[in-house]
Amino acid sequence: MRQVFVAIAAALLGSSVLTGCWTERPCSDGEYPVTGTGTNTGGSVCVKDGEAPPSGFGTYPPGKTPTVAGETPT
Repeated sequence: MRQVFVAIAAALLGSSVLTGCWTERPCSDGEYPVTGTGTNTGGSVCVKDGEAPPSGFGTYPPGKTPTVAGETPT
């Protein structure tokens, strides 16, 4: 019975990854992403809610904040 459960779980996980249903958020709960400013390399880090971005980083423009890890807002 356990082997059947493991096989079903693996199939469901595999199908969700392949169909794009499994998405990774850019930050954990209680954090928000900020982007590098004034550099050619850019970059992004996560900051705790309520805290200001560190030096050299700023918030994304309205509507441009990434919601999926690895997403590049346009």
